[in-house]
Amino acid sequence: YVKAFPYASGYNQTIGKHEKTVSVGSLVAEWTVDSDVPNDDTAGERNLSTTGIGTEPGKVGNALVGSNGYAMMANEIDMGGNTLTFWLWPTGTDTGLFGDTTAVHVYALIESNALTFGAYNHLETYGINSGEYYFVAFTFSGDSVNLFVNGEFIKSVIASSSTYSRIIDTIGRASVGGTGTTNYRKMNCHMDQIRIFQGLLTTDDLENLYNDGAGC
Repeated sequence: YVKAFPYASGYNQTIGKHEKTVSVGSLVAEWTVDSDVPNDDTAGERNLSTTGIGTEPGKVGNALVGSNGYAMMANEIDMGGNTLTFWLWPTGTDTGLFGDTTAVHVYALIESNALTFGAYNHLETYGINSGEYYFVAFTFSGDSVNLFVNGEFIKSVIASSSTYSRIIDTIGRASVGGTGTTNYRKMNCHMDQIRIFQGLLTTDDLENLYNDGAGC
């Protein structure tokens, strides 16, 4: 079990200590943005190298903030069978969130007030608003990517093309707060408490993490 500490019950607030467990394996990577070096991965060796990204008060402590920046993970990661979670505060309509720095195979981004995720011609969207926090989660299971928002399952994208196969193998050096190469879909948002879990979080796990933050 992984112990995950609760999030603030409101924007830029803090609450007392209480432990919560989720039914998955260890953390693969974690950026709480609250350490002396906020781009350090507190779970492993995947520190972020950032360009044009700073920090501001976020959901818990600080958040990564950019208006035209990007961050790259220090080394490669296999997302197959794992879960990505983060708190998102949209501030723009053309925003990169997560992707492969070597080629635009896998990505999540914001465009036209919608969260878009998938690869190439395999895309799905979910409407969002600027000026509020969302708890976003992606599970990478078999040939599909599943989107959860605020603890609820939203929809899936099915990998029906060989160009999509990287999502079940490896995405190489991941871009966090951006997608594709370093000059594509740069960050224009707040991202906080970014975590990659080993294993697939259930809806109960995600509801618990969300409700410990803003959903209760």
